Amino acid sequence: MTGRVAILSKVIVAATFGLAGWAAPARAQLETSNFDYSCSMGSFQVCASVRLFSEGNQLRMQVWNLNGTLGVQHTMTSIGLYHSGSSYDWSGRIRDYSVTYGSTNITNYWTNKGASDINNLAGVKLELKEGTEGNRGIVGCTDPGGLIKWATCFSGASSFPGSPYVQFTFNLSEHFALNSVQLRWHSQQLPDGSSIKCDTGGAGDYPDCVPNTAVPEPATIVLLGSGLAGLAGAVRRRRKREMLQRQSGEGSKEISI
Repeated sequence: MTGRVAILSKVIVAATFGLAGWAAPARAQLETSNFDYSCSMGSFQVCASVRLFSEGNQLRMQVWNLNGTLGVQHTMTSIGLYHSGSSYDWSGRIRDYSVTYGSTNITNYWTNKGASDINNLAGVKLELKEGTEGNRGIVGCTDPGGLIKWATCFSGASSFPGSPYVQFTFNLSEHFALNSVQLRWHSQQLPDGSSIKCDTGGAGDYPDCVPNTAVPEPATIVLLGSGLAGLAGAVRRRRKREMLQRQSGEGSKEISI
């Protein structure tokens, strides 16, 4: 019996050392990159927000058309990403992809072929790109008509940074790093019927996409609203106090007479 206990103790000790030496695989680190309030500054101000999330071999891209809060009406019909200073070819490295609008799967409307109009711009090749046929695309709060649209609008204003938005999910054969990543998109159906291409990396002959810093963040808007409400309340209280003081003074005068 003593021998069995000794053997069992050795097994337990060995197992303990084995567990101590084992560690769970490290989870892939999440990278993020935001192109918030990006606008082309041509004849019309055309604006969008795009947020990127890269974790492991999966890349997610969330897209909002900001019309309704910022910029004129437009339909985003193609969009793509590339790394500035490189010409890496991701063809063959996309295992699969999906495009969703809320709970609706709209993948069949978006294809690599549909983004051929923005594939090469000033010699820079897009690495990941998707586009539609015709004028199908992402709109803000103004629907210019035509083929099917997906509106990123809520209560008369842009839904950014909340829902609804259009999300592209790419499952890749390797990690897509977000350092030095740049954004490019094509918009149609501007107010005069024209179209425009926009690039955050300044790589083409089209207007640059630049951040519009004049738009306050939602938290700032809430604080501003709270401050104005507090100011209005203080003004009302002061006016009420002054009115009561005047009434009190008039009452005193009548009594003294």
